[in-house]
Amino acid sequence: KHIRLEKHRLRPAPKGRIVLCRHMSALVEVIILVPSIDKDVLLSLVENTNAQAIVLCGFGSGNFLIECGAVHAAAMLARQKNKTVVICTQVRYGAVDISSYEAGRQLIRSEEH
Repeated sequence: KHIRLEKHRLRPAPKGRIVLCRHMSALVEVIILVPSIDKDVLLSLVENTNAQAIVLCGFGSGNFLIECGAVHAAAMLARQKNKTVVICTQVRYGAVDISSYEAGRQLIRSEEH
């Protein structure tokens, strides 16, 4: 009921034979964001990881209200390092809208450029 499908983000159905990638990395760093996380600590986690993907878990209905620009800076640093970035939430029930707060809007704007 509260899930919105963003069709432009879906990959097309594969055609032909299934190909298994044997050299995929299982290294994923999950960062649980809390309001008190320090920007330098967050950037250090991104800078010093060997993971190929980073999951940033927000809180609330899409809130990343930590030191101004910290989540945006972490996501941009990860992208510069050629890492996959996934944004999710710790919300268990209800709708999530990361555009509800400025930090989420920063992430959306950066993805548009």
